[in-house]
Amino acid sequence: MNVGYWQGTTPQTDRHKPALRPATATATVLICESRSAYAYHSHECHGLARCRSTISRVSTGSARSLGYKPCRICY
Repeated sequence: MNVGYWQGTTPQTDRHKPALRPATATATVLICESRSAYAYHSHECHGLARCRSTISRVSTGSARSLGYKPCRICY
């Protein structure tokens, strides 16, 4: 007889997983200083690898104020 979680036991919940902290303005991110760049990156992902301009490390708040959005690959 197969006994699964649907037969008397309850599945584990996410209550034991650590909560993710939101990005703060003091966190640093990487940006490509190209005119066509639009995203900031948490690490050197393959989206940032295409940058042929200067790559700079700035705060998340600065990147947002410059018009950059979170990278869809990193975030």
